[in-house]
Amino acid sequence: LAKLTDCQINDWDIHLKSITFAYNTGQHATTKLSPYQLQFGRIPTLPPDIPRRSYEFLKPNDYFHYFKQTLNIYHQYAIMNIKQQQKNYKKYFDHNRPDVHYSIADIVLKRISTNRSKLAAIYSNPMKVIKESHPTYLIQDLDDQRIYQVHVSQLRSINCDRFHL
Repeated sequence: LAKLTDCQINDWDIHLKSITFAYNTGQHATTKLSPYQLQFGRIPTLPPDIPRRSYEFLKPNDYFHYFKQTLNIYHQYAIMNIKQQQKNYKKYFDHNRPDVHYSIADIVLKRISTNRSKLAAIYSNPMKVIKESHPTYLIQDLDDQRIYQVHVSQLRSINCDRFHL
């Protein structure tokens, strides 16, 4: 939208219909279908296309049955593609990521995820793993006994001998 507007950005509404049409009729990478196909169960007819003159149905209710059947096929195809893409994204994300496992009573550091300044600590004080359900762990602060549920990606192992725990 920003690419099509003028310098004063006051004519965006002129382009909105064509952008919406392009988005709704364009094939999405994840589903391999357009939003139009997922909603209406058919390939969109574009403005230059010649409209069909006749439709053949034996009964008026035949169209609704055909529509439900076609829409179900489109939805199943989209679901299959989404699941496949999720597997691909996970495979790509996990490619160089180590699969770290912690045991109960291991001492770990938890990444501090709140807004922190550049010079603030990145990790918390030492904590103990009290429950393991990989990839999620329950850890307990050794000082104030507070319990946190964290993902394995937020944990780092430490050498207990350095801290005399």
